[in-house]
Amino acid sequence: TSRATRERAVAAGAVADPVGLPLTDPSLPPPPGREPSGVSVGELVRQYIQTCTARPRTLQQYAAYVRDHVDPYFGDLDAAYVIRQLKPKAEGTRAMAVADWRAWMLAKPVMAPTGTPTGSTLSGKTVKNIMALVSSAFDVAMTDDFDRLVAYNPVTGMAPRSTAADDVERVFLSPRQFQDLREHTIDHYLNLLLFMVLTGLRWGEAGGLRVRDVCLAPESGRPYLEVRVALKRIKGGTVLGLLKSKAARRRLTIPEVLVPVITNAIAGKDLDACVFTSPEGKRLHHGNVTRNLDKAIVRARAAGSDLPDFRLHALRHSCAAWLLSAGRTPYRVSRQLGHETEATTQKYYGHLVRTEYDTNADVLQQALDDAGWDLPAHVSVEVMASAADAGLIELATSDVIGDEAELETAA
Repeated sequence: TSRATRERAVAAGAVADPVGLPLTDPSLPPPPGREPSGVSVGELVRQYIQTCTARPRTLQQYAAYVRDHVDPYFGDLDAAYVIRQLKPKAEGTRAMAVADWRAWMLAKPVMAPTGTPTGSTLSGKTVKNIMALVSSAFDVAMTDDFDRLVAYNPVTGMAPRSTAADDVERVFLSPRQFQDLREHTIDHYLNLLLFMVLTGLRWGEAGGLRVRDVCLAPESGRPYLEVRVALKRIKGGTVLGLLKSKAARRRLTIPEVLVPVITNAIAGKDLDACVFTSPEGKRLHHGNVTRNLDKAIVRARAAGSDLPDFRLHALRHSCAAWLLSAGRTPYRVSRQLGHETEATTQKYYGHLVRTEYDTNADVLQQALDDAGWDLPAHVSVEVMASAADAGLIELATSDVIGDEAELETAA
């Protein structure tokens, strides 16, 4: 990585300190069997971005990904010298591994606009988005109409993957805990918090809701709102951006209790003005709202509340929890939250609807009861450790009933 590239990375606020970035020696040989492409990794991605037809803001985000996360690491390295992971044949060459780049990004501190670390690291989702962009660039470079720049895509399948079982414990409030929070929140943000917990909107969606997105007096039906844009942070401020996901663009009925709240909030405002604003009438700032939320939590605890530690997003989790606990299906809740699929809702909140399985068991048994089956009477059983607690249970072939025993015997 060249010194100039490192200096550009620091100047742009992509890294606070170039120490720790890999350094490749141009005098080293290329990896075995690799012909140079003639373009650096960053240039390869920039060429790809020029062919994209995304919205301007999205293209700006792509360019920022390259500036902040591709150039600082790979520098001027030829794109053809990127490999999936380091192996003995690559030692002593100019090869750089995607696996190491991924690890560097996952541990990389998030930088403030001033160029100083914020104290947090890049999320797995952000790293996945960055790697998806680079992977797409390599795919195009492999199938160029005239000059095939690279022979294969080293980024394919290397992005961080989420597991099927969601292991992040999501905090949600009970209705009583939310009431404790409201009692200790400053007046200006009371309605915002109530709105977020009763709609399940994401922070950006709630902050970006415009007057034109609200219909309080429809010709038929109940008042509703259209979720079409979101407030998005960029360096230097915020913008209203269109939602990318089709599922995220949704129409929601407004709970009756929110009708007077929204009526007062939009009084005298232009159609393009935001419904919820700062005390000064400007767009909401996430940091200011969060600071006020933290203070409200402290005050509520001092008054005896058992409020847990949580962030603004917990209001969205609370909305989902209340709906599921009331018997709404994961599919219906997914439509409220704007999830792409029901599977996403099930992954994040499935543990809240396990009582449905109890109901399923009762319904199935009732079907046989209604048919007049002579079912076994309930008996008391000794509580035993589950297989998950006690380890896998080994059975002899003679203990196995059915096809498994036949297959075991045949083998």
